[in-house]
Amino acid sequence: MKLLSIFILFMTTLNTFATTATGIDNSLKLETLAVMGKAEKFILSQQNDNGSWGMYGGIPAYTALAVTALKMSPHGSKYQLQANKAAEYLLKFVNPDGSIHDNSEHAYPNYTTSCTLIALYYIDKAKYANTIRKGRRFLEGSQFGKDAM
Repeated sequence: MKLLSIFILFMTTLNTFATTATGIDNSLKLETLAVMGKAEKFILSQQNDNGSWGMYGGIPAYTALAVTALKMSPHGSKYQLQANKAAEYLLKFVNPDGSIHDNSEHAYPNYTTSCTLIALYYIDKAKYANTIRKGRRFLEGSQFGKDAM
């Protein structure tokens, strides 16, 4: 018990020193959370009716990045409804080879697939495990060739 008391005293002293020495205190944490809340509201205000983000009815990569930002936030669980709507939109772009991109935009299939896999992981990794696995195989094949797998 004495050792635990000494440890707690040491950690409290260390925390006080670190806070004083760096100037980081609770107000910075609160300010950061407030700014994050504003950013989340802005991102939510930009979601299209079809669940996407971006101009012209949505862009898969923008949608994936926006929903990933929401789901990674401290309040991420609050946005499951919006995330599910985004997932429905993103799944429309899954191709038989595992890539996830708009077939009319052949410029960045790896980028869009990568962004979307991360988004699907944060939305519901168990539900989308098969899509994530196929997308990963596509990325491995496109980066390293089919012989490397």
